[in-house]
Amino acid sequence: MKIIKILFIAFLTISCTKQVKKTTNNNLNVGNLFAVGTNATILNSSDSGNTWQLLPNPLSPNAILTGIGFSNNVNGAITSQGNILSTFNSGSTWMKSTNLPDSFSDMSMADITFIDPLKGFTAGVYDSGKLPISVPVILKTIDGGNSWTRASIPYLTSPQQGEFISVSFANNMVGVVMGNFYQGMGGQSYIYELKTTDGGNTWKQVSTTATGILNKVLFINNSTAFALLGGGVIIKTTDTANTWVSQTIANFTINGIAFMNQDSGVVVGYDGEILRTTDKGNTWRAPNSPKTTFSNLRAVSAYPNGIFIAVGEDNRAGNVGATILKSNDAGYTWKNISNIPIQTKVDLLKVYIN
Repeated sequence: MKIIKILFIAFLTISCTKQVKKTTNNNLNVGNLFAVGTNATILNSSDSGNTWQLLPNPLSPNAILTGIGFSNNVNGAITSQGNILSTFNSGSTWMKSTNLPDSFSDMSMADITFIDPLKGFTAGVYDSGKLPISVPVILKTIDGGNSWTRASIPYLTSPQQGEFISVSFANNMVGVVMGNFYQGMGGQSYIYELKTTDGGNTWKQVSTTATGILNKVLFINNSTAFALLGGGVIIKTTDTANTWVSQTIANFTINGIAFMNQDSGVVVGYDGEILRTTDKGNTWRAPNSPKTTFSNLRAVSAYPNGIFIAVGEDNRAGNVGATILKSNDAGYTWKNISNIPIQTKVDLLKVYIN
């Protein structure tokens, strides 16, 4: 029995026998800003998003990169279709990770995060096609992304089925993994949450009545987090994800959220829509400048100095490339970034500041 898969995810078969080798590339001036997406695209900027370069990687040209994270300034990982890419030189080169669980070829990971220089987590779904349900999974690394093992989590009760979509930590001990789950084939979609209070050693289910399609969860401090649902709905917690309060803030699908500090942040979504808040997400307003794109925005990230970078697809007919927007004033005004070095139509799914 199949479920609706994570956006754009497909399965590839990989081997799990060799250890990743550390390499260097002295020909690239790699900065700390990355964007990843379809067509095996890894973009990098060394000037806060004004200019970009396309980084090579060993995946097939039609690979879909779904998440990116770094454990420190040097070591990082990218999730993709049945693969995890690793870097040990700040992103100059990327190689296939091979220290993975034996069943990883049947897993599709949607998001990734690191909580210290050694420990990180990626979340997604396991579906071999042989079981009547699809099983949510969490993988864990304790060596900076060099190897990954499957974490022990509570099992769902049949006939529930679903997938994890997003993972976020309040600190190095407390974090949540959230996803979309379905009661039977074509049944009601609701939000499923697992929480850890011991750095990911154990996970427990947190009861939530929220329904809809989850796109993202993000902690902005030790107690406050936001989860983005379909229909312009945000659910917010101020007690470290024990309880959630629902708020409808838009009439469009919200895909991405980022905060520059505990007060000021933005959300982005379909048709180039952007909203900003300056009061911890209690109220949301449109930017001061006119809309700069009608493309679907997938993700956003923030520098502490008020620079925001939003990414997505360029959905104009006949166009190639992708969409990257930049705000230099805490989300009040935005501009399109041109001359992105992409020759095919690409949907950028995540953006990350290391």
